[in-house]
Amino acid sequence: MVLTLGESWPVLVGRRFLSLSAADGSDGSHDSWDVERVAEWPWLSGTIRAVSHTDVTKKDLKVCVEFDGESWRKRRWIEVYSLLRRAFLVEHNLVLAERKSPEISERIVQWPAITYKPLLD
Repeated sequence: MVLTLGESWPVLVGRRFLSLSAADGSDGSHDSWDVERVAEWPWLSGTIRAVSHTDVTKKDLKVCVEFDGESWRKRRWIEVYSLLRRAFLVEHNLVLAERKSPEISERIVQWPAITYKPLLD
């Protein structure tokens, strides 16, 4: 069984994800999200362990997730298209990106990075 959105969506189970919810933010209002400080937003990350059904476009899609830094026993189902959810991104590809060397800051090196595709943004 393969989950697809167009032809570019592979299976979601086992993929890494990033989630942003208004419930985890300051006051939940859309204006409080300063895009200049996106790295400071209350992102949650983890791994998708199960999905409620195979059509990722359905508004009742739920995913069983295991959050980073929590015991696997605390897995839980979350609604992807919830009114409070601001973004839900799924791992798409592993790439090499340029960044400053950790040892020599003047040197640029290739570093592995994950790219994400949005289900909700």
